[in-house]
Amino acid sequence: MGPTALISLVLLGAVAVEADGGFSKGREFMVGFMYNYGVGEDNVTANYVFISSEADGTVQLSMSQVASAPPWKSTHNLTGGTTLRVDIPNQSEMPKTMTLEPRGISITSNVDISVYAMNDNVNASAADAAEILPVSALSVNYVIPTPSKNPIILVAGVTANTVVTVSLASTCSIKYKGHTYKGGSTFTETVGKSDVFQIISSFSTKSSCDFAGTVVNASQPVAVYSGSACFYTTRSSGCDHFMEQVVPNELLGDRFIIPDLFDNSNYKVKVVAAFDSTHIFVYEHHKDFTVHSYQEDIDKGNFREYTVPDGTTLEIFSNNGIHVTQYDGSSTPFSIPIPAVKSYGWNYTFSTMDNPTSKFFLSYLNLVVDSDSAPFVTIDGSEVDPSKWQRVRDLGYSVAIVSITPGNHRIEADDNFMAQVYGYDGVSSYAFQGGYYFDKLPLHHAPPTRHPGPHTPKPATTVTTCVDSPGVDCKVLNASIGICTNPDGAKHYCPKFCNLCSDCTSPGSCLVG
Repeated sequence: MGPTALISLVLLGAVAVEADGGFSKGREFMVGFMYNYGVGEDNVTANYVFISSEADGTVQLSMSQVASAPPWKSTHNLTGGTTLRVDIPNQSEMPKTMTLEPRGISITSNVDISVYAMNDNVNASAADAAEILPVSALSVNYVIPTPSKNPIILVAGVTANTVVTVSLASTCSIKYKGHTYKGGSTFTETVGKSDVFQIISSFSTKSSCDFAGTVVNASQPVAVYSGSACFYTTRSSGCDHFMEQVVPNELLGDRFIIPDLFDNSNYKVKVVAAFDSTHIFVYEHHKDFTVHSYQEDIDKGNFREYTVPDGTTLEIFSNNGIHVTQYDGSSTPFSIPIPAVKSYGWNYTFSTMDNPTSKFFLSYLNLVVDSDSAPFVTIDGSEVDPSKWQRVRDLGYSVAIVSITPGNHRIEADDNFMAQVYGYDGVSSYAFQGGYYFDKLPLHHAPPTRHPGPHTPKPATTVTTCVDSPGVDCKVLNASIGICTNPDGAKHYCPKFCNLCSDCTSPGSCLVG
């Protein structure tokens, strides 16, 4: 019997699905920025929102008064097919305490948009990004995945007088309003619209605290985020910020494909159960075409962590909805939530996270698609280079790692697929999912019903002197992520440093100058 025959489908509730029609694009969002180690309110603005639209329209962002900082409101025109970056005031970021503050960013638009948020720590070179779910995809029941160092949980209210109950799963104690709470404790807080309630551990450069498995229930839908103020690996000389939005229990799936990342290290995967009696099947598809498998049972709030060898594609099945989070294992780590296969979207418009406070990011796409549809995936109107696709044996899907230039991009295909976006600058990194599709289509949007039409080839590039990309420190990147070990990235960013100038024999094969 194959593994798919062992999977029982999760029947999704109608809390979020009916309201939004399913896609993670929407017209109302609530964004919260958790504490990022080293960034305080006296520093340069380091929070950003990137808004992508498929149609012309307008968008308004607003935030309540915070202490002495006045209320903030900003209105912008949107151009279809492009991404707008909006700089967010410093007071949006939560302080280094467990507290309740009116720091939520309300975003409303008259057209469907996708929203991505980024916190870039200017002082400590710690950054991360997250794809933001629309208010209509929010719910009242969450089991929280968090990393195992300096974890944070953030709850943002979208309706007045919302009672939030937290059942804490923790390997450390926390203090709030004069009380100490340990793992197993339960406490409540009432939030209003745009109120942000932050649960944070005492900061430590040797932290081993973990909130994974904490349960959040609310009397009305809320936005929930998780992350780390300062996460580090054995290869890190410093630490990096993590931030992700948590998918509600009702929208979790039961089959996941986790591709390898562009670096030269193992990666980690954390699985958190949202329901009791959860059975997990794990399949490691190794680059030597061997498959290793194992299985185990966990209950609601329990989790398992797996260290995955470099070059391996992981496949996970479950009989219940689960959270799956991937952690980069390089010296500039990031976290990224993995959508279930049934939650893949069919088109994404987004921007790389380059901004005034960041350095130049080397950005990549991880693509996962049904193998028969791989030839029809396009990036900015052009097919993906066929040599990038790797058909994973016995999986039915193909994966590709593609380097992308800074700025706006659009990816689409004739079938649903996963798109991860991530980047490195040698000292920090970011990562986010392109988006989600939840159970049924919105009434005003239908997926493509035919293969994309003829594509316009990229214009030929005159090959002249082989040069490295301006603003890129290839020595630092090679030490941190092994840029020279990946021909695609090396030719795109560091052909001269990596001694690949002899390969620059055809237009577009290397950066040239």
